[in-house]
Amino acid sequence: MESSPPHKFPNNLWIRLGLAAVAVLTVLLAVHRLDFVSANTVNILYWDQWDIYDPLFRGDGWWGLFSHQHGPHRQGVGFLATAGLARLTQWDSRGDALLTVAATIAAALCAFPLARRCGARSGIALVTVPLIFLTMRQFEAWIGPANPSHGAFPILLTLLYGLTWFLRSPVWRLVLQVVLTLGLVFTGFGLFAGALSPVLLGIEAWRHWRKRALRPAIFAAVACLLTLGVWVLFFIGYKNQPAVAGFHFPHERPIEYGYFAALMLASYFGWHGHLTLDLAGGFAFLGLLLIVAVVHGIRILRKSPTEEPASAILLILAAGTLLYCINTAVGRVVLGWQEAPYAPRYVTLIAPGILALYLQAERLTLQHIRNACWAALLALVAWSGLVLNPGDREAAAWYRRGREKWKNVYLTTGSQHEANVASSPDQGFTIHPGDLTAKLSYLREHHLNLFAPGQP
Repeated sequence: MESSPPHKFPNNLWIRLGLAAVAVLTVLLAVHRLDFVSANTVNILYWDQWDIYDPLFRGDGWWGLFSHQHGPHRQGVGFLATAGLARLTQWDSRGDALLTVAATIAAALCAFPLARRCGARSGIALVTVPLIFLTMRQFEAWIGPANPSHGAFPILLTLLYGLTWFLRSPVWRLVLQVVLTLGLVFTGFGLFAGALSPVLLGIEAWRHWRKRALRPAIFAAVACLLTLGVWVLFFIGYKNQPAVAGFHFPHERPIEYGYFAALMLASYFGWHGHLTLDLAGGFAFLGLLLIVAVVHGIRILRKSPTEEPASAILLILAAGTLLYCINTAVGRVVLGWQEAPYAPRYVTLIAPGILALYLQAERLTLQHIRNACWAALLALVAWSGLVLNPGDREAAAWYRRGREKWKNVYLTTGSQHEANVASSPDQGFTIHPGDLTAKLSYLREHHLNLFAPGQP
């Protein structure tokens, strides 16, 4: 059973102390993550970044930047921010990493008012929120080939979209929802949350029409049609670009899709090494997300998203995460399902689903069950993501050492081959598998990135 969500916390000393503790923890986590990124990044484009930056090498305008496709998704809002920062910093690629972690911190901050409006009851329970979003398990998204468009901006846009359901002005709400849907669909894997937007708006229009509320029904229907138009725009010029070589559908053993998705969730909690236990835990969380999505989907069908805004948000968070996990499994299961699902870069986009589970726990009526659920979730996210585990710490050092060595050798010799040879003994590191001659010449000619004046 659930009770109606409170819209503000009780005003007493313990609640205020709890909220103060949450604020202090959030600041400490944010500072630590920014310091970690600053200490472990090197000003040189790395791997996917050489390809993501193609519109900048070409000098494309804002639409070319916004609509640029890399792999199966477009770059959208995140790449506009990336390009703007690059032009201010002479393409200092350390900015990409800092922009990614900054967007992740902003998403964590947006989650606080969202949690309050969705029924969070305990102030101290909110310590779970910054740990969900600022987990160190996602370190690769920050200090690897950082791409703010991949995960950080999509989760930020998703939470902003969720907050719009609580706006009192229907006109402003619908306008912002159309705009944010455009951002979601075009920005990385925000497209899964963006796919749910026309569904919710369509339900809203239908419910208003059933109640003979013609004006709100028309407004919602127009917004629904506009969000469908966003998808038409998305597919203009879209190319089928599988993320990995050898992709095919369907897979010979479809059950492996489920294994892959379950292990992605297991990886979020740092479970790696006991395959049977990892699968059991991962499938348990997949099942919980499915239950949350179905329950709240039924709620908004019976009423409407405007009458049940918290249910609309829980549906977006849970279903969007499920769709992401399934899509990743379909696209990457050819890499093998026993190791590939543990990639840290997947963690960022799983965070909204974990937030959905936290919000669902906070909506439970029985206090002792509610407290036990959020405390268990807090323990799991703190254990896995508060600090780097030894394996992830070594991986972070590998990224830093490899880029430093490659950059130093190239600046000394001017040879990509010699830089590759010098850095490859470090467990096979290379800056990019292709020929970078033309792009390196462009950077040298324009004094950008590793050739910018004053580089260490």
